[in-house]
Amino acid sequence: IVFLPPHRVVSGSNTRTALSSATLVHYVALDGGNKTHSGQTPIALLPKANSLDLIFDTADVFVTAVEAPKISDAKLRLALPNLLEDRLLTETQDSHFAFVPSGQRAPGTPNNPARVPVAVIDRGLLTRALDVMTDAGYRTRAAYSAIYTVPVPPPGALCVRVQGGQDVARSGKHEGFSFEFDGKNPPAALQLAVSQLGMRKIIAYGSEALNLARFANDLGAAVEAAGHELDVQASVDAVNLLQGAFA
Repeated sequence: IVFLPPHRVVSGSNTRTALSSATLVHYVALDGGNKTHSGQTPIALLPKANSLDLIFDTADVFVTAVEAPKISDAKLRLALPNLLEDRLLTETQDSHFAFVPSGQRAPGTPNNPARVPVAVIDRGLLTRALDVMTDAGYRTRAAYSAIYTVPVPPPGALCVRVQGGQDVARSGKHEGFSFEFDGKNPPAALQLAVSQLGMRKIIAYGSEALNLARFANDLGAAVEAAGHELDVQASVDAVNLLQGAFA
């Protein structure tokens, strides 16, 4: 599992900061679904693996759910740019749209129409990331937002991952946000989320989980350290970006 730096860090014309095989990434190595080790390394020096999951920063992938029109998946793929145009900060022609296929979605009811989980990413960012991984000799199995590295939280709780500055919170099945935790102060975004959403508990994953627990009083919620860097099974709900032209 490879965590890419945020696009704002590896973008621009400066070749020293552009995403490349020399870019430093955090990774978690798995054998049969169990963690063997983790660390940081340039992409070119990642441990050999049969396949990898590519994790994009939460700020780089727009994830939402839209009411499902009663059309085929092929027609839905064509309709999504128009359905989401007013909710995106980027031009639709520069964006790649992915969604959970109809066969994998829960059916709706008259009082609760089915909703389609959708993920949108800049097409150039996804293309570049896949090209870099391919050039380095790795086969990308799936690509998705970092919110899917922690489980769906129980009612009244948030699940967060605090790890090396790439901090993420998951507030629902397809909802979440990124935040910054410097280890010295309570994250302002988490304080705001706890207050606005009425959360009573934070379940923390990652190397800084115990450190975050020190700020429970400031956050206004109990903080429970999960004892794991991430939850491998959480990605079962992920909207895989490798669809359409990227399948």
